[in-house]
Amino acid sequence: MDWPNELLVPLSLALLAACSQPAAPAPEPEVPERTAPAEATLWVWHGATDLRGLAEASEGRVGVAYLARTVIIRRGGLFVRPRRSPLHLDEATRRSAVVRIEVEPDVSADAVDVDALIAEIAPVLEDRASGLQIDFDAPASFRASYAELLRGLKERLPEGWVLEMTALGSWCLQDRWLAEVPVDRVVPMLFGPGHERELTFAALREGPLPEARCRASHGIREGQRTPRMPDRLYLFPSDGPWTVERAMAALDAQRS
Repeated sequence: MDWPNELLVPLSLALLAACSQPAAPAPEPEVPERTAPAEATLWVWHGATDLRGLAEASEGRVGVAYLARTVIIRRGGLFVRPRRSPLHLDEATRRSAVVRIEVEPDVSADAVDVDALIAEIAPVLEDRASGLQIDFDAPASFRASYAELLRGLKERLPEGWVLEMTALGSWCLQDRWLAEVPVDRVVPMLFGPGHERELTFAALREGPLPEARCRASHGIREGQRTPRMPDRLYLFPSDGPWTVERAMAALDAQRS
């Protein structure tokens, strides 16, 4: 097409001005409002713990996930360490029993007896709880056995119980294998090794975690602040046992 000469100069100046304009800055990542989570849960590990009064202080919004037993996988079989520390709770306090699984370094995945593991976990299902949480930092070679264990436990859960699993932060980023795991809830632990923790927090500052199953619940250590408040927040004490006052202060700090 031939343009009239009287249009060429204005058109050239307009194009030059458009090209000289600075590019629009990239939008800042959305920072969600810091509101209280719909539910919060205190991880209760070792040591005598008295949380009577928690149900009233939290208006029933705060529950407890207590370490019920630890199962250690050894070459010669399983070693079980039951909970020995007393735990005092209100009748109304929502509670989940946690089973921690550990593997000694010289054990291979093909040596895992899933039926034996289920048998050692099963007594926990007699507890006065409403959920079972499995805490296992499973190496890649153990994941098929871990998924089989979770399927077996899911079939044996009492009516109304919820099956949870904790997850390393990396499982919610690039190492994503959780899509088909047969659990009701995945709880990423955002206080793992330093490098992994930083990668997970950096991802949260940009938006929701890549793995969809890691978005509804987050587990952090007392004193940390998650960049993105989930629907359910899990808190691990920085040291020593929880008290009601300390727990409520830790939750208040998340909202400020």
